[in-house]
Amino acid sequence: MLNRNLPNWERLLRLGLGICLVAYAVLNWPGWLPVALGCAGLVAGLTAALAWCPACALFGRGGRG
Repeated sequence: MLNRNLPNWERLLRLGLGICLVAYAVLNWPGWLPVALGCAGLVAGLTAALAWCPACALFGRGGRG
């Protein structure tokens, strides 16, 4: 099981940002920028859903505060 390393406020922030980025990608689909931002939005949403960020774990950030 993953050790959660994101506080609830950051999970909400990542979820909101992820939704906005995916919505932008869907509305402006043709082009490399919407595809890249859509992928970033999916990653942000996934980390929010799991409450675990691999980059935060890599740099030693842990705990939920």
